[in-house]
Amino acid sequence: MRVPDANMLEQKIPSAEYMDCAYQMIKLSHTMRQRAYFDTRTGEERSPTVVIASTLLRECDEFIMTIPRNLSVDHLPSASDQKVRILLLHMYYFYTRCIITRDFLVAKVERNISYLENRHPPPSEDWQTTLALAEDCVQSAHRSIQCMVDASNLNVIGGALDLFYVFHMVLIASADFLARPKQQQDSAYDMDRKATVRSILDKIRGLKELAPTYSILSRIAMQFASMTGVCDKPVVPGQPLDPTLEPQSVADEDNIGITDIEDDWFANATTNLGLDFFDLNQAVGGLPTPGPASDPVYSGYFNPVANEVDDWTARTLSGMHNI
Repeated sequence: MRVPDANMLEQKIPSAEYMDCAYQMIKLSHTMRQRAYFDTRTGEERSPTVVIASTLLRECDEFIMTIPRNLSVDHLPSASDQKVRILLLHMYYFYTRCIITRDFLVAKVERNISYLENRHPPPSEDWQTTLALAEDCVQSAHRSIQCMVDASNLNVIGGALDLFYVFHMVLIASADFLARPKQQQDSAYDMDRKATVRSILDKIRGLKELAPTYSILSRIAMQFASMTGVCDKPVVPGQPLDPTLEPQSVADEDNIGITDIEDDWFANATTNLGLDFFDLNQAVGGLPTPGPASDPVYSGYFNPVANEVDDWTARTLSGMHNI
């Protein structure tokens, strides 16, 4: 998965200050994912604990505070090429925060489902911190999508901005509305988030051609947004989607249209989506079991060595490029 790159638009050469900041952001993101999802002692994958996630978020906060004022989203320049670079940089920053905290959003949704079904919620080492981390995930997704919307007005979607980031953030932002009690009213912030998601999905609907993989992801993201009430028009499971919700896909090099693939599996595979799509705990044994309060100071990690572990996030997302 390549990092968003404004140079793809054949823009002017960025400043040395920006290049240094972008390099530090890429390095930080890679390190964060390694430390969040790998145990350096065993080399095995596992979900981050609340202590690890909290520590990594503090480091993210410290990093963003070092960004020069002229590279912040609060002081965007008038030149479009510079504006695009800054928006992509911050979009990727908030994406990184979501990677760290998305397991806790899943835990929050599972907890809501348990209450709706009159069951005991799944165990957690610290529910108060878990819910705070879940909220950070949702807020980061919202801010990331806001950067995307602003950048989309400069025609960067599908070019400098890989569509995977769009769909990933839409799924996270929509998941927070899953399993909410029916009587719960949307707050002003909820309505703002829904409007932001609808805005970026409208941009995707306007794309005429998508690679087959992106066509699948767009269908999943749009249907999930509808199921969770983020989009106004609901989608009935088992019924075909509104054609206006589906971008048209191009045929591959062998002239096999995407409709041929749909007939095989994914026309139905994206219809009754469950929470399993978001279950990131399957490979790591679920959420941590209850235990004593953890020491807020965590020092169990070292800088990862390049040949020590594989970057699973890069491996599982490989090949997801436009045709």
